Amino acid sequence: PVRRGRTAGIGLSTAIVMSGSTGDGMSVGQWLPLVGLTLSAFIFNTSEFMPIGLLTDIAVDLHVTEARAGMLISVYAWVVALLSLPLMLLVARMEYRRLLVTLALFIVSHLLSAVAGSYAVLMASRIGVACSHAVFWSIASPLAVRIVPEKRRSLALSMIVTGTSVAMVVG
Repeated sequence: PVRRGRTAGIGLSTAIVMSGSTGDGMSVGQWLPLVGLTLSAFIFNTSEFMPIGLLTDIAVDLHVTEARAGMLISVYAWVVALLSLPLMLLVARMEYRRLLVTLALFIVSHLLSAVAGSYAVLMASRIGVACSHAVFWSIASPLAVRIVPEKRRSLALSMIVTGTSVAMVVG
């Protein structure tokens, strides 16, 4: 059927901006945070996986064995595993927007990783990233399903998983 009315004869993107909706029951305002969470999942996972491919270079640069450099990965995993529940309980009653502080920890820890001149500094920065990682994953899925209409919750969760899957391939 031919669409008539206000949006007839204009492009889809213009119609979306004019109506505030993408035609699937979700507004642009609901899509943007969801896309942001998807990109965040990609970034968090890429930052988790990236050191694996750099272990030899890290060992050489920091004058440690490859086995010791590999502890950066193991300690990261242990911190996430052991602190996910306690950190989740600690921040459970916090407003989602206040939890963006974990984003600051994530960024500062990565900047510290970039300038780390010693193994201890790099380990400390990776622990900071692991703590922000633990909090992010405790809120990402619940937040994704809260920002979309009820009938789109499965889409929201699938987009979070997509960010993770793409990170595994690209990261």
